[in-house]
Amino acid sequence: MTIGRRLLLRLAGPAALGITVVAVVHGTFTLPIRLTLLLCWWGSWGLAVIQVAATLALLERNLPGRPENSSARPSGFYVTCPDTVTYDWATATLKDNTGGTTSTPLDKTCTNGAGWKQITAAVTAGRSYTLTLSSHDDNYAGDATYTLYDDVTLSGSTPPPPGLTQISSDPYSTASTQHTTAAAPDTFAWSNTMVAATQVGRYSDGGADNIGWATSADSGTTWQQGFLPGITTAASGQRARVSDPSAAYDAKHGTWLASGLFIDSAVNGRGVPSSRSADGLTWSNPVIAARNNSASYDKEWIACDNTASSPH
Repeated sequence: MTIGRRLLLRLAGPAALGITVVAVVHGTFTLPIRLTLLLCWWGSWGLAVIQVAATLALLERNLPGRPENSSARPSGFYVTCPDTVTYDWATATLKDNTGGTTSTPLDKTCTNGAGWKQITAAVTAGRSYTLTLSSHDDNYAGDATYTLYDDVTLSGSTPPPPGLTQISSDPYSTASTQHTTAAAPDTFAWSNTMVAATQVGRYSDGGADNIGWATSADSGTTWQQGFLPGITTAASGQRARVSDPSAAYDAKHGTWLASGLFIDSAVNGRGVPSSRSADGLTWSNPVIAARNNSASYDKEWIACDNTASSPH
């Protein structure tokens, strides 16, 4: 007779799986259990319970004289096997469901009176695992074999998520604008470089003091920031406000682009400026991509066709 059931674990962080294990209960009675995974078999061995520490709760029944009820009992596995490993044994396997591999933290073991032992197995964050605990007995009269498993625990810690990194700040002080939030961000990435463009100094009725840029050349590890020159009066330009920032990369010419929407003092869209940069750090004065033609522009956007077969 082979006894075995499976316990499914989903890991959210780095950990080490310690296979310790619970109690074999002899006799016929009801064991009070709450939120507990059961590993059951029938006959003279009774009922076995596997406890997942810190996750599942077990209300144990004290049985005098059993090794699992000793107050000095360490956690682990306890094999009572008066036979030989040819016929009776305990095993534990750990299957990596994500990677499709299986390890055997506890190979076939048949000992008698060796006491509690412990085993561990390494696991990888973010993967799904199936732990199978087994106790095998050939059902031969006179040498009953059973295994006590006490506690299945995960040790180790999950690293906290990375903190927020501020990549831009507002240097402007216009009394009628808001200086606590960068608004309407747009981002674009090419290779290891990332460029973000935002409104800074936002007016409540539309537009902002300027367009700010923030650039990382190492995939977001470190950042540099600045503001587009020559667009608004706040940055030595001619227009009252600017809005709707958009970022793009022109792979053919190796040029970063940042566009926006000119807004006049009457809060009307008045043209589309586009600034250029070879590295995302030093930006040109704007080129006028679309001039004022008495239309009230809104929600402009810029993009480049960087596919290898592009005719552009």
